[in-house]
Formats: sequence, C-alpha cells, structure tokens
Amino acid sequence: MHWTRAVVAIGLIGQAGAVARIGDLGIAATLLLLVAAVVAAILLTRAAPATALMIGWGGLGMTLGWWADLGFRSAVEVAQHSGIDAIWCRAPALGSAWHVVPGVGHLVSWMNAGMLLFGVPAAAFLLRPSSLLRCTLGMILGMSAGSRLAAAVASGLDPAAAVLVDHALMSAGMIGGMLGIEHLPWPRAQMPRNAAIATSAQPAIVTRKPAAPA
Repeated sequence: MHWTRAVVAIGLIGQAGAVARIGDLGIAATLLLLVAAVVAAILLTRAAPATALMIGWGGLGMTLGWWADLGFRSAVEVAQHSGIDAIWCRAPALGSAWHVVPGVGHLVSWMNAGMLLFGVPAAAFLLRPSSLLRCTLGMILGMSAGSRLAAAVASGLDPAAAVLVDHALMSAGMIGGMLGIEHLPWPRAQMPRNAAIATSAQPAIVTRKPAAPA
C-alpha cells in the first residue's frame, strides 16, 4: 500500500504542476493544488488502489498530452490568440482535416494518447487483463464525458478557471467511469458448475480388483 500511495502521489503532484503551467496559475494556487494532490493520493489509495494508479498516472499522461495539444503554451496565451474554445482537447498538429468527422480530432489527440500510455501500464500491476480492459474503457468514456461537460460549463469563464474546471471534471469522469463500469453485472464463468457438468459427462471407469488366489 505504501508504494502504491507514493506512486499515485507522484502522478498527482505531476498533474498539479502541469495544470499550474497550463492555467498560468500563481504560487498560492499552485501550492494549493500540490496539497490537494497529496490528500487525494491518500484518500484514493485507501478506497481503490487500482483506480488510484490509473487516475494518478493516466491523469498525468492526459494533462501532459493536453499541454502538448496546446503547443506547450498556457491556456491564457492560446485563448488570447484563438479564443476560449481553442483550449479544449484538440489535435492541432494533424490539421483541420481531422475535424471533418465529429470527435475524430479528440480521439487522435495527445491527451488521449498520454492517458493510455501512462495509465494502462501503471494499473496493469494490480488488475487482471479483463478488469484492466473494463477500467480502460471506463476511463476513456468518463474523461470524454467530463471534457464535453467542461466545454459547456466553463466556456464562459476566464482561461485559468476554465482549465481548473476542465481538469476537475475530466478527472471526476475518469474515476466515475472506472468505478462504474467495473461494478456493472458482467457475466462471470461459473467454474464449479461447469466443472461438475464436465465431470458427470465423462464415462465411469470401473476398476476390478484381481481375484484372490485359490
């Protein structure tokens, strides 16, 4: 548990630093984010260690990818040149052709790539392949839902506040998506019953004892 908490804390602290750079936050706000990251690491690892690893490192990859999508500039600078809508998850390096189909620009963004590259290997230490696949799907759907909600809610805010709201909603969506999809009633193999059926279907083997000598 201690190593898990430390690894998660490193990921969350890295996120806090990246969010501070994206939002061009001051020292006081940055320190507050760092404290919140440490507290979140403690609480998340107590409640759900595997989810904590994915949110810690998947969130770090997501945040660094978001920064890459912005050209490693602050959201304030991007908003000043291109408007507030430009700070949401995009794929500017791929050109506008990717935005002909709705959602494609989001799918091929560095944000999604970073989330998967960082989050999946981190959680693979604690999860079975089937659970890892479900949690990865929940993470993607939850982050996408949170990002879309943030674009609607935070579009009227200043860039720094919009970054904080966007990151908070995406992180909440990731946590909710992973926990929610993992607790769905997935079909599970009934090994004892299947084993009993297979055993009963086998032909009975009768062993004869050798006859006693006369």
